[in-house]
Amino acid sequence: MNIASDSTRSRALTGRRRRRILVLAGWALALAMGAVGAQPKPTGPLTVPAAEPELPNGANDFVYDRFFAVGGISVDRFAGTSNASYEGQKLVRLPGGDVVVAGLVPAGAGAQQLGIVRYSPSGRRVTWPAISAPFGHNASQYILYPNGAANSPRVTNVAAIAQRSGYIYVLVDDMYPDGLDKYRPAVVVFADTGRFVGWWFIHPDNDVYNNARDMAIIGNKLTLLGGNSAGGWWTKFWTARFAINADGTLSHDASFGGNGVSVFTLSASAGGCSTPRSAASARSPASRSITPRA
Repeated sequence: MNIASDSTRSRALTGRRRRRILVLAGWALALAMGAVGAQPKPTGPLTVPAAEPELPNGANDFVYDRFFAVGGISVDRFAGTSNASYEGQKLVRLPGGDVVVAGLVPAGAGAQQLGIVRYSPSGRRVTWPAISAPFGHNASQYILYPNGAANSPRVTNVAAIAQRSGYIYVLVDDMYPDGLDKYRPAVVVFADTGRFVGWWFIHPDNDVYNNARDMAIIGNKLTLLGGNSAGGWWTKFWTARFAINADGTLSHDASFGGNGVSVFTLSASAGGCSTPRSAASARSPASRSITPRA
């Protein structure tokens, strides 16, 4: 009997412990649900943000300027039709902050010519105040060159542009007839007002391709770089230098290199280019034509 009685009490105590545990578990669940319910509810749809939040700009960071021109982009086609080709190729910043862009624009009959346009720091076109006839276009907002003028280069490419002391220098490829069409570098010069100054060309020989590559102005010296192709190989490059006069005109520096031109010939072997060797020996004046045009 005692044993039975102890077993009954044991079962009763076990039942009470279970009920107590269940009550405590219920309270814990209720508290947890209350904590969840106390969380603030979202005020809008749970969607991924469209972009990462903007961080403060650090030193030397480049930031897209959406206030430049129209929506951050300046689009131009020289007041021409939308089905023609307009190719901006080089640009230079003037000391006051304006930017001058040079490229190829239509010249009629499928040909192209040099087009120059000037923009303010905010991306708006700036009217050229003193454009020379006949190069002004669309109320002097654009320079078109040569625009039908005689004794002018036939521009097929813009290789470089630079500015110095109120003048703009544009290095182009000039295609000229000499039994067949040939190419030579030419420098076209305008004042930053739009006034035409002149153009000068040079080439070290009579090969078909003496193309313009680049140019640099240091002090009052303009040095240009040309490439030469013979038989389909670009086997030579060459440099020439001009003095820049006070009026923006150019004078060929005949003391530079050999007769004013330094030519470097590269190996044309199938194995590639070997050590360059100078070929800047004296050449006849006729082989390095230079003619100022005003």
